[in-house]
Amino acid sequence: MVERSTHQLSVENIRELKALRPQSQVAFDFWRRLCAKLGLDSKTVITYPNYRFSALPLGHDKHWCWPHALGCKTAPEKEEEFS
Repeated sequence: MVERSTHQLSVENIRELKALRPQSQVAFDFWRRLCAKLGLDSKTVITYPNYRFSALPLGHDKHWCWPHALGCKTAPEKEEEFS
């Protein structure tokens, strides 16, 4: 089974995140900044143990995602239209 790509927070990011109150506006801003830097959609962040996380790429909602939002690309019928 294919899984979403995961990312590891850097030591600097971990320190910054630990200093924030969970569920605070500042914590949400942290994720927005980090995702923007990585080209990810902060609304799709899933966190995992050991400071790992995954998120869908920016623009995932504008293209067909296969399989199940793991790798986003243009829908096959759209590719044919532009060929």
